Amino acid sequence: YTASLAGIHAVFQPIVRSYDHSIFGYEALMRSTGPFSNPLQLITASDALGRIEELGRAIRTNIAKALQNHPERYEPIFVNLHPMEFRANLLTHYDEPLLPYASRIILEVTERAQLISGSDVNQTVAALRDAGYRVALDDLGEGYAGLSWLVKLVPDIAKIDMSLVRDIQNSRMKRELVSSLVSVCRRESTLVVAEGVETREEADLLREIGCDLLQGFYFARPASSFLEFVGDA
Repeated sequence: YTASLAGIHAVFQPIVRSYDHSIFGYEALMRSTGPFSNPLQLITASDALGRIEELGRAIRTNIAKALQNHPERYEPIFVNLHPMEFRANLLTHYDEPLLPYASRIILEVTERAQLISGSDVNQTVAALRDAGYRVALDDLGEGYAGLSWLVKLVPDIAKIDMSLVRDIQNSRMKRELVSSLVSVCRRESTLVVAEGVETREEADLLREIGCDLLQGFYFARPASSFLEFVGDA
């Protein structure tokens, strides 16, 4: 486990604008070496060992180093959070690695069912926004819980789950569901990202439906350096 924790590094996948496929930002994704090289395995092991916060700190420190090493980059960076990390007293603390870059950081909220509820969520989101962060809701459309958290969070960005994106051109129901989600988000000035785009047909239809941003292997696979992406993805 220690070797895998020490081997943590970030890779970056572009998120592009739907209308011209130019780069809007990047999602930072965790990779590691050692016996727990699979990210899900490392998260599971960290959870079992009670070391989730240590893992999260290592990931965020690595992302901050990448930003420091590439001062010429200015795009937003999407960062996945474990529910235990969705705390203002953690992410706004003076020694938080991402705090100096908060204006560029979009915090992705996942596993919503485990999040704190009620007014605490509103207070947390307000404090994070006051520090400069933006908040994204991940996996929208995966189930009822996602819709519930869309209402609770009113996120800056919502990410449509890839289960609704896959072969959307061949499913009237998927098209209607995504179109409805886009309409709701647009009324709240929430940008919409469609995840898991793998074909030109999917990309074209998602643009027509009104998705603002697209992400997936059709545009680029994750890479270890920003420098591998120049101009359009």
